[in-house]
Amino acid sequence: MKLEDMPKELQRWYSNNKDTASADDLARFELLRTTSSCTATHFHPDEEVAGKLRGQNTAYVDILCNWSVLCEDCQREEDAYWEERWQEYNTGLGLF
Repeated sequence: MKLEDMPKELQRWYSNNKDTASADDLARFELLRTTSSCTATHFHPDEEVAGKLRGQNTAYVDILCNWSVLCEDCQREEDAYWEERWQEYNTGLGLF
């Protein structure tokens, strides 16, 4: 995927960090940019499934952690997982 085709949030991250980010962070960015197979292989360990760069329902300070390359089925699983986590978190804050 070309940089200009990536989500704006990731384009900004790269623009702001390309000269100062650690080698590990740059490698993580490149994986997001270049991976086209679903990375949740525990759901389909015996086959390679096409994936797509997708934002996660997370709020990590580390922007790169808020993105994954997943197929539609795995994305639905992730969405359900994070919805449960956010409900637990908000319940703990007394918001529900």
